[in-house]
Amino acid sequence: MRNGCVLRRCVGKQKARRLALTGSDEPRKDLSILYQRDAQSASPTFWAAPELAKTGYPVFPVGPDKTPSVLGGFYAATKDASQIAEWITEGREDHDIAIPTGLVTLTVVIDADTAAAYEKMRARFGEPHAETKRGGHWYFRHPQDGKVASREFAPGFDCKADGGYVVVPPSRNRWWTNGIPNPDTLPPLPERLKHKLREDRPNGEGRRGATDRGPGRIGDCIPNGNRNGVLTSLAGTIRRRGMGEEEISAALEVSNRLRCKPPLPTEEVERIAWSVCRYEPDAAAPWWVKAVSRRG
Repeated sequence: MRNGCVLRRCVGKQKARRLALTGSDEPRKDLSILYQRDAQSASPTFWAAPELAKTGYPVFPVGPDKTPSVLGGFYAATKDASQIAEWITEGREDHDIAIPTGLVTLTVVIDADTAAAYEKMRARFGEPHAETKRGGHWYFRHPQDGKVASREFAPGFDCKADGGYVVVPPSRNRWWTNGIPNPDTLPPLPERLKHKLREDRPNGEGRRGATDRGPGRIGDCIPNGNRNGVLTSLAGTIRRRGMGEEEISAALEVSNRLRCKPPLPTEEVERIAWSVCRYEPDAAAPWWVKAVSRRG
């Protein structure tokens, strides 16, 4: 009951503020950035998390340095109102809000964080879905035809996709330009941009390099910075074959010990196994197809 009261109080105060400022208690998609900034200063940031979850985005809290502030990091992301309320009552009401990107949410977010990068994206793809202090964020639908790595792919351009997450409005220094984007109607990732994200890297590893090819060949070393993504991909492959959490955890433990440099903590490996096992195995399709179909 306590959690329910917390959410009702948060939502009630948000409606009252909308009524005072706009004459309506209904959220409007055309709210100006100016209004958003005013509202941000009046309400704790994480009070907006239930509205994001209702739209279809699993959420989790992050600190001012963008580091997850709950055990499990982006694996803990949820749309469950009770869990969100619990985080609020635990004292995280002023924490920023983040959502996982990639296949789990079917989102690819391009972050243009310089003036030049912002103008290039704006000229090619129109206004961003979110403004930031240094630029903007453009949201696209994941192509579902292979991995889209989370990485910087050009000066001033950063991709938030598989294995990553993005901090979203109304977190500090972030504002929606036209309301929360509907995850079901995001524009498809343009082919030209998709090819750019998958082209060779400057270090010569390229599209088939160890840092963005997924699980890699048997025996490949998994370097720091790609360990979570690779082990999650391996876990998904095993889950597709019908294995349970204990079997997956045991297999990942071996891969982590032999291939990850340095190995991930045991608790992190166990969280990966647990996260993948939230989805039912499906012998007829890749594990992530089932994951996407169960987004709700």
